[in-house]
Amino acid sequence: MMQAAIARQGNSYAATRVRSYGSVGGAYDEVMGGISYYRFLSGICESIDRDFDAIKEKLTAVAREMTLENLTVGITGGASAAESFIAAAPEFGTGTGSGKHYTLEPAYRGNEAFVIPSAVNYVAKGFNCIKAGIPYDPKMGVLSRILRFDWLWNEVRVRGGAYGVSFGVSRSGDAVFSSYRDPSVGKTVGVYDGTVGYLRDFAAKNPDITKYIISTAAGYERPLTPRELGAAAQSNYFEGIKSYPPEEALDSALALVNNVSKKRLLSHIEEMILRLDQMEFAEPDSLKDNPFAKQLMEETRLSASKIEAFKGIYTSYSLSSSSDCLKMEPFLLSPSDNQVRVGRISAYGEAQWGFGIMPDPQNFHCMLNENQAPQFTMVTIYLQIPFFKNPRQLRGLYIGQDYNRNPIARRILLIKESESTEIDEFMSRKSGLIDKEDFTPEQQVYYDYTCQTGDFIKMCTVPSLRMDESDLVKEKKMLTL
Repeated sequence: MMQAAIARQGNSYAATRVRSYGSVGGAYDEVMGGISYYRFLSGICESIDRDFDAIKEKLTAVAREMTLENLTVGITGGASAAESFIAAAPEFGTGTGSGKHYTLEPAYRGNEAFVIPSAVNYVAKGFNCIKAGIPYDPKMGVLSRILRFDWLWNEVRVRGGAYGVSFGVSRSGDAVFSSYRDPSVGKTVGVYDGTVGYLRDFAAKNPDITKYIISTAAGYERPLTPRELGAAAQSNYFEGIKSYPPEEALDSALALVNNVSKKRLLSHIEEMILRLDQMEFAEPDSLKDNPFAKQLMEETRLSASKIEAFKGIYTSYSLSSSSDCLKMEPFLLSPSDNQVRVGRISAYGEAQWGFGIMPDPQNFHCMLNENQAPQFTMVTIYLQIPFFKNPRQLRGLYIGQDYNRNPIARRILLIKESESTEIDEFMSRKSGLIDKEDFTPEQQVYYDYTCQTGDFIKMCTVPSLRMDESDLVKEKKMLTL
């Protein structure tokens, strides 16, 4: 399972490996879930039959170290969940505990390469800016945005042909470049190395970076799932331990969880009122000369009263563009006074929002933006609506773009999970890619319906100056590769 995950999400493992060079947190993540952890598990699998007693003794020794005095637990949930855990807590404290403290130190290993069963590469490079004398600053989030959606996007993804590319800086100072499903190694590393020159030129030519600041701030304002809130609180607590007494650090962590919604709402009330006022007066003039836009808005408003029979939370199944897996993504169809709200949690955990239109009783169209700002990538999902209330499944077509921004169309199947339209319940749903060996009998049926030959239609861009019938032949040949 982990071997398949490395081949499928090698960019994450490569980035974790690079982070282990520069920070204690990176070294911990590598040992607990990176390449080192994979090698540890592989070693156990290879030797368990031969050295069972020795491995058993090591695991027993670890269990003895578990005491209530050296155990820190984070619980995200209601009071009943906390009470249930507290009642069971003595079972975790049966060990003797030596009081020994274990430390990890980052270790630079030089240039590394790992061979995986894949025709593409995952290329990562980085450094620790704090060790380089550059303290962490939230402004680095804006820097990451500029690099990801301008320099790296154009050079690694568009020109280099990689499916994805990223750059980020952690609070511990780890600055890491990584690419996803990349056909090149040397060229991509060269782009990483050219970043300083690009930034010098960018600063001279772009005095105004307001759009990047706004899009960066918008990313911090997205709704968080309970799991994400718990993780943020945990991180805040352990970071706070370094400079605050444990009680103050705990209070800070709890404040993050308990007040996040309130803070988000209060910070936007004034802007929301202003925008609503502007919309009220601007709407007639803006639509007067555009009959289609006027009709679209009217259909959007009317559709809110038509979807009562199939509103709710769904799980979609379709073919993954990145691998031969079944893609599983939660969907929300929720009516309001003026529109049908459509939400999707992508297979990679990003919440995406749009709206829906129901022009007739049997057809429903979902439209949403698949990318965060500054990019806009339109996705349209056409669904057939059965002539009865509360259908268990909706079948349709997904029309959008792959990772190289080429148009694709594929079957999609939505299975109803709940009639609820609560945002919290929707955001708690899981998404991801499911390997064939992990299919349930129902998921095998979903795969057979959505992922066979003829269920996936694709175009690709042919690099040509001729623009004649030969390009059509080339495109079909390229798509057969």
